[in-house]
Amino acid sequence: MKLLLSLTAISSLSSITSAQILSPPVFNPLDPRFNEWQAPGPNDSRGPCPGLNSLANHGFLPHSGRNITAIDILRGTYAGYHVAPDLSLAAGVAELIKAYRLAAFDLHELSNHGFISHDCSLSRGDASTPNNNDFNATIWSVPLSVLENYTIVTPQAMGAARSARDLYDIAHNPDQQCGARSIVLGALENGLLLQSLAGNPKLEWVRSLFEEQRIPTHLGYEPGSVLGNDAATVLAVGLESLVSQPDLVALLGNTVIKTPDVSLNVFVLWVVEGLLTRATGSYC
Repeated sequence: MKLLLSLTAISSLSSITSAQILSPPVFNPLDPRFNEWQAPGPNDSRGPCPGLNSLANHGFLPHSGRNITAIDILRGTYAGYHVAPDLSLAAGVAELIKAYRLAAFDLHELSNHGFISHDCSLSRGDASTPNNNDFNATIWSVPLSVLENYTIVTPQAMGAARSARDLYDIAHNPDQQCGARSIVLGALENGLLLQSLAGNPKLEWVRSLFEEQRIPTHLGYEPGSVLGNDAATVLAVGLESLVSQPDLVALLGNTVIKTPDVSLNVFVLWVVEGLLTRATGSYC
């Protein structure tokens, strides 16, 4: 059934009109929404991704956080983070499938586990915990304690922070699913985070995105100061953070990748293969 839903969700892209595709998204570093932040209300939906939550809080995505489409993701991530349309559209389709929805999703539905969401999140609980959707200050304190050793957050810093979080989860949650899959996806998230915040962001900018779910223009961040927020660059930065993790070999050797649904994990590999193809110019 989930395979059918996945295929149907992919086919739903045919509902995107040619006008929507041909009309390019617009990036304006002077867009007033960068300085217009509004916390979510009691009926607004927010999910486990601080980046998407921040876009909704600034109005780059519907502030309600509901009925988000792939086109919304494409336009919102380009306008807010200058993310290349090919990467953001792939992410939008991924989120639709993960939420098991055919046309649109609410942000809180992204806490459905098993596609791009994964255990060992930097700021959210694992799927086996009561709440894997909302910001968890205790969990965030683990990678933050590493990042506080840096004023500028580099790929190496993110790799060390991820490694600390992985080790903490393995030590404290016997039901965790922190394996090679979560490590690789976490590395890709590292690349997207860093490139969305000017490449080597200040720590306070990263904290703003995670803790306040706010694009840090109020802290001196200038939108659009990095142009390489495309699939190839995000992958390269993510891999740089991955190889810098000092405990990577131990993590891969002592954890088990649990795959409760093969079809969704095969699609993950398809997405990663697509990123690798764009980065290398050939199939791996």
